[in-house]
Amino acid sequence: WRRATAPEHPARPLCKAWATGLRLYFGDSSFCYSSIYQVLKFNVSGSTKVAALSLGAWRRCADWEFRASPRSRNMRRAPNFRSGSQTLDIKQRMQAVLRAEAEAISAINVSDDFITAVEVMLSCEGKILTTGIGKAGHIAKKFAATLCSTATPADFIHPAEAAHGDLGLVGANDVMIAFSTSGKSREVIEILEMSRHLGVTTIIGVTSHPDSELRDYSDLVLDMGIINEPCPLGLTPSASMAVMLAISDAIALALMEQKGVTREDYGLRHHGGYLGKAARIK
Repeated sequence: WRRATAPEHPARPLCKAWATGLRLYFGDSSFCYSSIYQVLKFNVSGSTKVAALSLGAWRRCADWEFRASPRSRNMRRAPNFRSGSQTLDIKQRMQAVLRAEAEAISAINVSDDFITAVEVMLSCEGKILTTGIGKAGHIAKKFAATLCSTATPADFIHPAEAAHGDLGLVGANDVMIAFSTSGKSREVIEILEMSRHLGVTTIIGVTSHPDSELRDYSDLVLDMGIINEPCPLGLTPSASMAVMLAISDAIALALMEQKGVTREDYGLRHHGGYLGKAARIK
């Protein structure tokens, strides 16, 4: 043990891993030791001795755990397997997410393209179409629903389904609003290319990345700005989706106001539920 835990010994990380495992408290033993086994196996660097040590250590950990009483197993707490930056507690993480999303929204630069986008949609002689894929697709679909309820008929086209016939919805003088944070999704780029051939007059792109291909295909760009996701891995679309949703709501409500939509107009399109009742009460 002393030799194996010496700083220069190749097995030291593995010994530390399984020794730490002995001190952890788990409710599910099978999960506990399958996880430790995977960690040890992952760290093996080809050494037969190290491999044998890691496997043997895992077995000893498992034997020790399964000999424990059910009562003690129930009292154990699941570990927090996190890597990278410092782990925050639940409240701190939630506050950090809310703060990051609020800051990202407040940093949006409402450029002239935002104003022009509303004017283009106001004067559109065809249909208003929205598109996007993944999380951005959900925002695009919600945008179309919001437009419909605020007196601007709109429809969502799924980029993947467009390639299998749904592109037939596109016609002359239509305006298409495409949502994509990276602006590099092939399905989105493809639907924009094909829509031009079918008579779409204006493409409005909602995107973030400076090297976004969507910028090249768009007549107007609603820039989301550079966004850092508050996800612990920096990957999950969160602040970017908050920004995308905020932009779509700003466009829809500005357009609604320009059209002079009344409470009665709203109630005619949204007659059910709480909002339908509220629209009828003056």
